[in-house]
Amino acid sequence: MHIREPRDFEAVRSKRQARHRVKKLRHLVLVGCIVLMTLTLLAYGAYLRPLPAVNAKTITPTVTAEQLALSWPAVGQAAIGVKDQGVMAETAAQKPVPMASVAKVMTALAVLKKHPLSPGETGPVLTMTEADVNRYNNYINQGGSAVRVEAGEQMTEYQALQAIMLPSANNIADSLAVWAYGSMGAYHTAANQLARSMGMTNTTLAGDASGLLPESVSTPHDLVLMGQAAIDNAVLKEIASQPTAVLPLVGTVTNVNVFLGRGGIVGLKTGNTDQAGGCYLFAATRKLPSGQSITTIGAIMAAPSLGQAMTSSLPLLDSFYQGFSNVVAVPKGTVVARYTLPWNGQTVAAVTAQDTTLLNWRGSKIGVKISTTALTAPQPAGAPAGSLVAQSTYGQATTQVVLSTALQPPTWQWRIFRK
Repeated sequence: MHIREPRDFEAVRSKRQARHRVKKLRHLVLVGCIVLMTLTLLAYGAYLRPLPAVNAKTITPTVTAEQLALSWPAVGQAAIGVKDQGVMAETAAQKPVPMASVAKVMTALAVLKKHPLSPGETGPVLTMTEADVNRYNNYINQGGSAVRVEAGEQMTEYQALQAIMLPSANNIADSLAVWAYGSMGAYHTAANQLARSMGMTNTTLAGDASGLLPESVSTPHDLVLMGQAAIDNAVLKEIASQPTAVLPLVGTVTNVNVFLGRGGIVGLKTGNTDQAGGCYLFAATRKLPSGQSITTIGAIMAAPSLGQAMTSSLPLLDSFYQGFSNVVAVPKGTVVARYTLPWNGQTVAAVTAQDTTLLNWRGSKIGVKISTTALTAPQPAGAPAGSLVAQSTYGQATTQVVLSTALQPPTWQWRIFRK
């Protein structure tokens, strides 16, 4: 008979527990490896995420308008501007004063509004009546400028406009106004409405259509606006620039604007009465050194005489045109934007890459517009960051905007945790 030896149960249990601990440890190690690998992959994925684009905060530079000393007349009031731009400069404390025959420009504008002409057209025919002859005689008796007419005489609208703009015929101005609007009162209503529509808030047309009576008043500021409207009308601009014209009955007449051609003057109208003094509404076109032609409109009122008003126009024009030049609106290196990096708070300036130069008239404003690009790091110093556009009435210039210093990338910790 075989007899078994008694088993060491404690030893067996100890071995089993040891094997269990080893198995558990292996499981824990495996789980740890899996977790570590997962975290590593997640961290790597986080690190590889694209960096956020950084937007800039723009800083618009202030462009200070330069002051320009103009050669204003020693006596009277004056204003000057640019075609399609309105009044650019004027003497202080302007007040409405009689405008004399310069009022005929409004007569012409109002008649052309009612009976428009295109270049080359002569328009309807006016037949002179006894009333027109009486107007002529009345103005002659007052010592005013007039063009002789006879009853039954025929004159085209274009010729009538020549008569009021060149020899400054008072009688034809009244005849044209009544022909176009039926009565002097109706003409005044229409002319004043037209003046208001052009922004002439200190102008009143009254008394007659010729400007001989002192009731028709204005300011140089308003006359510049009226002159701009005259230059914008092709027919009136053409007539105002004519040295002479041929009219029925009287033949060749001469433009009293004897400064035509001097200093680039191409029009417009003279005026002179005892109450008004000398008045001169003038337009001039000159070419700048840049090759660009600029048309200006100026007005001088209440001068001691017509001769002094006209003579004063030339130094005023000279000084005004001297104000046109190429100016540096925004110098090279001007800070126009800043980028603030979210990972380290670093601020990087964006600056103009070169001078921003354009044509401008000293005394007028220059507008600046800045466009920036959203950037991602890293970017070297000098990297493009946008553009700057400077705009004046007479020109435009675009300058590249670049980084002043490098845009540094974030640390690896920030790339993973974004903190």
